[in-house]
Amino acid sequence: MSALNIPIQLVSACSTLGQITPLWFRYENEEHQIVTVKIQQVVSSKEEKHCGMDYISYVCWAQTEQQRRLIELRYRLSTHKWSFFQALS
Repeated sequence: MSALNIPIQLVSACSTLGQITPLWFRYENEEHQIVTVKIQQVVSSKEEKHCGMDYISYVCWAQTEQQRRLIELRYRLSTHKWSFFQALS
C-alpha cells in the first residue's frame, strides 16, 4: 500500500498516564472537500524512528465514507503534527 502522508486535524483523548487515543480527524481531499473520519478502534500504537524523526504510529479501524477501513496515523513528536499516513485495507 502506498503512503498518503496527508496532514490532518485530529482530536484525541489523553489518559492520566499520558497515553494518547485518537478519536476523530479531518482532512481536505483532492476535490478540496473536508472529510471527517471517526476512529472506531485503536489496534496498536508504537514509537518509531524514520529518517532521524521520532513518531508514534497508530493502526486504527476507522469509518470513512461509508466504509470501515484499517488505517495508519502518525504523530510526529518534535512538531506535534498528525498525518494520515496510509490506508491498510
